[in-house]
Amino acid sequence: MNKSGSISLEALLAFAILFALIATFAQLISERMSSASDLGLAGEAKMVGEKVATLIDTVYANGPGFQINTTLPDNLGTNYIINISSQKLRVKILTSYTGTSYITANISFIPKNVVVVPTSLGNNATFKNEGPLSNPVIKIYTSKIS
Repeated sequence: MNKSGSISLEALLAFAILFALIATFAQLISERMSSASDLGLAGEAKMVGEKVATLIDTVYANGPGFQINTTLPDNLGTNYIINISSQKLRVKILTSYTGTSYITANISFIPKNVVVVPTSLGNNATFKNEGPLSNPVIKIYTSKIS
């Protein structure tokens, strides 16, 4: 009786199981790497948001006429957007190339009157307290914040 055919079938089955295990582990590793990358981006978004909120609060606390010039990062992995409204700052980072997934960080700050003045300063930003002491207006001159 010839047993060479059964050995080949057993080897083929073993390779198929081995291939399935490798593919499963590769998918698991890929998902974990993506999660770790997203976690890193979330940390970067929070750091940029905290920096901007701290600058707003510092300009507010130092009174009328005080200003700070700073440089904001070019990107955080990909492009990012900072939105400011009603004592809240939101940093949004695009996490997919299809434009459908974002990571956001939300940070609060003290002053009520924060105005963003669009400019072509690029990554440079000027934070300036332009209001009277009784009702300060914090103006941010930049192209990165809206």
